[in-house]
Amino acid sequence: MAKKLPEWERLKLRVQPTPRSKWGDNLAHLLYKDIWDKLRREVYGRANHRCEICGQSLRILHCHENWGFNEKKRSQFLVSLMSLCEDCHNTIHFFRTQTEVRKGKIPAKYLDTLRDHFINVNGVDEKEWLSHINGKSYTMQIRNDRKYSIDYKEYSVANITKKYQGL
Repeated sequence: MAKKLPEWERLKLRVQPTPRSKWGDNLAHLLYKDIWDKLRREVYGRANHRCEICGQSLRILHCHENWGFNEKKRSQFLVSLMSLCEDCHNTIHFFRTQTEVRKGKIPAKYLDTLRDHFINVNGVDEKEWLSHINGKSYTMQIRNDRKYSIDYKEYSVANITKKYQGL
């Protein structure tokens, strides 16, 4: 029996369980709008104005902050910025999207759209989706009970502002 590859090798699109306490802690909120706009446009250009996960080019793009986590140190660190379509971005932030649905800001049927998008992009079935979302839900519960520090690494506000100011 062949060994199953780890999900980071097997799935192009994955839910990222970011702790609720860190929702909104991002460069878009920390940088001046004109600097954020220059940065995100550079990210879109680097990706040839396509979603870096599903390849869509006819959709509105979002600049996604790809975070890593060190559970022992309880730190969250910015790994990269990615150009994503709205469906990939909202799938990655599935738990935040669920919250928006509960608040009535997004139709509940949109969660089915995101499930289908996950299944299509990854070439998996609904069973794999349920397994993935259940595992990420467990991780999310653990992370929500902890406090994490944030490290923007080379994407710090000072570094980004220095690079883009006056351009």
